[in-house]
Amino acid sequence: MHLILRFINYARELPANVRNYRENRRIRKGHAALLEALHALGQGRYQLAQKAASKALDLGEDPSLTALLAARASHKLKQKSQRDYYLAEAERLAPEADVARLLLNAELLLDDRLYSQALAVLKKIEKLEARFAPAMRLELKGATAPE
Repeated sequence: MHLILRFINYARELPANVRNYRENRRIRKGHAALLEALHALGQGRYQLAQKAASKALDLGEDPSLTALLAARASHKLKQKSQRDYYLAEAERLAPEADVARLLLNAELLLDDRLYSQALAVLKKIEKLEARFAPAMRLELKGATAPE
């Protein structure tokens, strides 16, 4: 009788156990993809970094970090439409991380030598967080750059 009751309890809990297992596996895969993207970006392997960050984003890993990693990798690959897509995804999925997104956007605009647009983005950061040192450094870089 005891074995029958244990089997019934096991069968009743099986869907929840499978759901938990799948969720844990998804989290592990997302975290592994995020680490792979970070390593690839650090090594200058931008295609792999973009692919891994996109996979991590699809798996639900931290959307602000993964989208910004993918945007940076896309920028390094000179894929401006992909870069803009990932910046928009960062804004849509993680609106609370707007300073990081705007800072990266300004940095990428400066890299493209779009100084006036970069300065406009930096003004938005100034409204959100006054006297933010990284933004001030970028603003100085944009202001002193030849146009």
